[in-house]
Amino acid sequence: MNRERWRVWVHYPSWPCPRCQQGSFRLLSTSIQKITSFQERYERTAHSYNHHELLDRFTGHMQCDRPGCQETGTIAGNYLSHWLPDGTEEGLTEISYQVLSVVPAPLPFEVDQRIPKPIEHLVREAAALFWADHRAAASRVREVIEAVLTDLEIPTQDTKKGRLTLHRRIELFAKLENEKWKEQAEVIEAAKWIGNDGTHDTVTRDECLDAFEMLELVLDDIYVRTRHDLLARVRERNARHRGSKPS
Repeated sequence: MNRERWRVWVHYPSWPCPRCQQGSFRLLSTSIQKITSFQERYERTAHSYNHHELLDRFTGHMQCDRPGCQETGTIAGNYLSHWLPDGTEEGLTEISYQVLSVVPAPLPFEVDQRIPKPIEHLVREAAALFWADHRAAASRVREVIEAVLTDLEIPTQDTKKGRLTLHRRIELFAKLENEKWKEQAEVIEAAKWIGNDGTHDTVTRDECLDAFEMLELVLDDIYVRTRHDLLARVRERNARHRGSKPS
């Protein structure tokens, strides 16, 4: 996951395509339309206004640059023009975008085809909510965790048909197969706390991105198994050679 692409202000909106996940989903510069808010128009008449920095609204079109895809979308947010001296009379204008909406929403990380579709659907919902409401996005991450545990057949009820809390389900997950998933259980527990804050408290942008990164690691370990399989081979190799003469 590239957190730089998810900063509050970016110089050029571009993410992996939400459809093919291979091409770059980019803002088409020729499609940008700007409009000034009432407050900004009012402030620009004041003598104290900083005319080196102009804030406008913007809308535009997105498109995937992969020839076999070329998915399209829309984008909206704030557009900041910042004038900088560069030794010339014209100066240099730096443009930054604060993205507040992208449809379809880019995914925070690549969702492998081996991840079950219901779980992928929830990840996409969390990604869409990120732009408007970090609390809601974090709560949806919590739902992803619930769905993963259900897919792994972790019980939702105890022997008396009482509902198990998510925390208790994570504890059961950690004990599976001689604690094979203990590390992953610790990761989703941390993501769960962020999701809880999304329901009952506040969640910052960085905390929401933390939850996405934790989710990426766990989904890869459970379904894609890139890191998990590699570590298994590492342990096997080390066990085979331990006891032999070091070289």
